[in-house]
Amino acid sequence: MAKSKVLSASSSLSSKRKSYPVWFYGVLWLLPILFFAALEGGLRLFGYGDSYPIFVPFEHNPSQLRLNPRIPEKYFGKSAVTPSTILDVFDKVKAPNALRVFILGESSAAGWPYPPAVAFSSTLRRALQALYPERKIEVINLGIAAICTYTLKDFLPAVLEHQPDLVIFYNGHNEYYGVLGVGSSMRLGSSRWLTNLRLALRDLRLYQLLQNLFSSAARALSSRSSEDSGTLMARVIGESAIAYNSDTYRKGLEQFEAHLDEMLGQLEKAGVPTLVGTLVSNYRDQPPFVSLDESPNAQMLFQQARAALQAGDSLSAKSLFLQAKDLDALRFRAPEAMNEIIRNLAIKHHATVAEIQQGFERASPFGIVGNSLMCDHLHPTVHGYQLMGKIFLQTALEHHLLPPHFRPLPPAALDSLLFSPVFSPLDATIADLKLRLLKGSYPFVPKGEPNRLLLSFRPQTLVDTLAMRVVSEELTIEEAHYAAADYFLAQRDTLSAQSELQSFISKLPFLELPYRKAGQLFIKYQLFDRALPYLLEAYRLSPTLYSTKWIGQILLYQHKIPEAIAYLERSLSLGGQSDSQLYYNLAGAYYQANQLEKALQALQRCLALSPNYAPARAFYEQLTAPSQ
Repeated sequence: MAKSKVLSASSSLSSKRKSYPVWFYGVLWLLPILFFAALEGGLRLFGYGDSYPIFVPFEHNPSQLRLNPRIPEKYFGKSAVTPSTILDVFDKVKAPNALRVFILGESSAAGWPYPPAVAFSSTLRRALQALYPERKIEVINLGIAAICTYTLKDFLPAVLEHQPDLVIFYNGHNEYYGVLGVGSSMRLGSSRWLTNLRLALRDLRLYQLLQNLFSSAARALSSRSSEDSGTLMARVIGESAIAYNSDTYRKGLEQFEAHLDEMLGQLEKAGVPTLVGTLVSNYRDQPPFVSLDESPNAQMLFQQARAALQAGDSLSAKSLFLQAKDLDALRFRAPEAMNEIIRNLAIKHHATVAEIQQGFERASPFGIVGNSLMCDHLHPTVHGYQLMGKIFLQTALEHHLLPPHFRPLPPAALDSLLFSPVFSPLDATIADLKLRLLKGSYPFVPKGEPNRLLLSFRPQTLVDTLAMRVVSEELTIEEAHYAAADYFLAQRDTLSAQSELQSFISKLPFLELPYRKAGQLFIKYQLFDRALPYLLEAYRLSPTLYSTKWIGQILLYQHKIPEAIAYLERSLSLGGQSDSQLYYNLAGAYYQANQLEKALQALQRCLALSPNYAPARAFYEQLTAPSQ
């Protein structure tokens, strides 16, 4: 009896202790949230970590935007393998006459292994500038090597904020081994939901702190150096054998389809015209990387395809080559199923398909894509990239995805524009070295073998040496172009020099500096007529004392006196008041214009600055001598 009373009393006390007010439980939940929020705020306050906006102001012109050059870090982390972005700028506030095109894709969209001027985006830009001379053409290439649709899906909301007139996709080859791909060494897990969550968290400083701590610990425990891990292509391989129709194979297709479906749906809802390119690769001359022990296997089909082609049966050969490519278990080349996904989703979302693969097949011997248009397993040659641009342009025009009022051009004139990329001897040598670095390494050769393609390269000229220094990151590409142009001018090879300078300019066509430096180099070799167009463009972009003064001097040399005077006088307002040479040239211009009083004043100012300037003294004495 007494015991039951004690138990009853204990139960009653326990019941009383557990009956807290509702707000108490709310505070219990809120405390850890407030703690982590305070920690996040503190990390931000003290400048820890990074933010990753998709677009950032262009450092030379804050009224323009560019793709954030650090955005690859969001997906790759801060490592030696982080690829670069293309520097294409566009106005923060879209101009009324702007025609704005965004290109989303991977290394083939970026134009690898060539400079951006060779990418199909540049082909498209040249054509649009000719077809729409009254419009401000903005073609923004967002292509980055080794990414997949996770990155593109992340980019798209920012793209839509900036009022695109056309969006072009060329992607899919990296869905297995690109960063976050289903077979990549750089994936964040097998769940798309978890990967998307972790991507969303990467802007949080607390997440970055934890990630950096784990990465530091992993590096400390690992004996493997990041420097000896091979090319980017080799480093991204996680699952090195993905069998046809396996779970991982299907997951890659499902990931690609789900992400492309989502992106095309967003573009359709926003009313943005969209082009999606079918995927092309080298299936004639690139043997399978990994052939599994199955029947039929990739290598067997590849050999049968070669035999059929040699026997003159190109239709059977093409079918066998494509089957061999699809059975290749090292999945760097998109399977044909991805092109079917592209076509089906384009129908679903009223997008337009650009048949890149069919266009390449029509331009290839026997209708089978190989080394004639591809420089490796999936990247086009220079001509191949221009062909891609032509197919995208023709498809956009035929399907009325571009404004209807454009200047008609004869087909020959348009082809001349499309197939005339800026591509210099230095560019060609750098591309050759990049391909040697890639194709002389795993998976093109067995793991551990030395890169014989790279070892066999022997520099024969200064351009070869400059290219090696660029690839090894000892020299910037801009410095190398300028040095190559100087070398060619010293050899009296003006056309090659001009090619280097044009390539230098094409990388930064919206800046004054490349034009001014080109003008300086021609002036160095007294090629004033060739210097003038570059100086005039530099002046148009941003007048400086140097370009304005030299334009005036060259026009004076060409006996264009009124124009020369205008530029020389403008030079004074740009800081030329202390330049005795400028006053001397201005005096000569005034004299030839029969403005003798002004000529004397200019000479007096020249001699005040440089009393021992003998030519100016002689000129002054000539003008002030008593007439006979």
